[in-house]
Amino acid sequence: MPKTKKSKRTVRITNSDGEEVTVTQTFDVEQFRTAYKGWKSSCEGMSSKEMGLKGGENLFKVISSHGLPSAQRPQAKNPVSEEEGMGKLLNEIDDLVEGPSLITESFKDDVMAAKKKLEDIKGTDADPRNIPFTIPIYRRVNKKTAAYDKEKHTRIHYGHYRTSDYVKFRNLKAKVFDTRKFEETIDPVDSSYYNTKKNESKPPMWQALFSTEGDSGKDIKVGLISVLEMAEDMIEDVELEHIKLKLRGVSKGGLAKELYGIADIKETILNLLGTTTSLGQGVNPKTGNIRDDQIARLFRSRLSFTATPSESTQIKDVYGIDEEIVGKVKGYSLDITRGIVKSLFLQTGKVGRRSAKGPVYLKGYTPPSEKKKKKEVKKSWKEMLVS
Repeated sequence: MPKTKKSKRTVRITNSDGEEVTVTQTFDVEQFRTAYKGWKSSCEGMSSKEMGLKGGENLFKVISSHGLPSAQRPQAKNPVSEEEGMGKLLNEIDDLVEGPSLITESFKDDVMAAKKKLEDIKGTDADPRNIPFTIPIYRRVNKKTAAYDKEKHTRIHYGHYRTSDYVKFRNLKAKVFDTRKFEETIDPVDSSYYNTKKNESKPPMWQALFSTEGDSGKDIKVGLISVLEMAEDMIEDVELEHIKLKLRGVSKGGLAKELYGIADIKETILNLLGTTTSLGQGVNPKTGNIRDDQIARLFRSRLSFTATPSESTQIKDVYGIDEEIVGKVKGYSLDITRGIVKSLFLQTGKVGRRSAKGPVYLKGYTPPSEKKKKKEVKKSWKEMLVS
């Protein structure tokens, strides 16, 4: 499938820990959107009458409500729930193509499950083109009594029951028994909808599910299986362009430890700290305290990191989206509080804390003001000894 320019989706989600994560996901949705909307429009445009069925549902509604034919026949009177049928997946696809939904693991699982189910039933007795219907041969029916020999004077048609013989027979019964309940108000369906051989008919349900460029029906040229194959290609090409974790509230030591375990974040913290002889920009040289407010703003507005493929799983796990969003992480950043900044610096083992809520400082560093005080104390003692 030729690639087109990827679209970006930026969505704010709440992760499993209740924290806000801004996710920018890129994937090629345009070709999939065109294929899906074309398929849906074709199905919605086919009424029950055009399908040769009684009732008011169009073909799309039939698929949404009744599920795949392995569950029950499309003309069944009691539809399954949307959760049991195809409705859940089709609603997910609607949300995705209209935006701003992201591609999730559950969506991926639903696509793969539906595609496998279609592949499993294709060409089997559950395939809509292979559903058998026993129809009386009209020329063999007694025109006065509507009677016929069920063993000798019937023919099995696959795919659809509303053949010319079926309609003629029903209208004959209405006339013979003088009742309109047998009378047919719908014309026979197109002859391509049924066949006396398996795997030859192309009824509307088969078209909606299995039509392809090489083997399509007269009404629907691209079936759901082709749409799902495009969805599969789209999912395989997903990337997480950027994820940003927003942390608010109390400092979280456990999370700080996990964040510090990400190589680039650790390196950034160590560079901001520096050493006692070469302070980093994150340390106030006058006090030796960590500039937690300045660093929090730095992370929020200026710092951004690039992820290696091997880091993707770790970052998704720490950010709390490992089981939700599909794609390899390419870039990531943080929006953190001063408290979490302090917790990150405590992970280095090189800083101390003056109080539970007070500043943290670089151990072993003596600010200039302290050096001056010590020097003045030593000098005063020398002067006293001399006097």
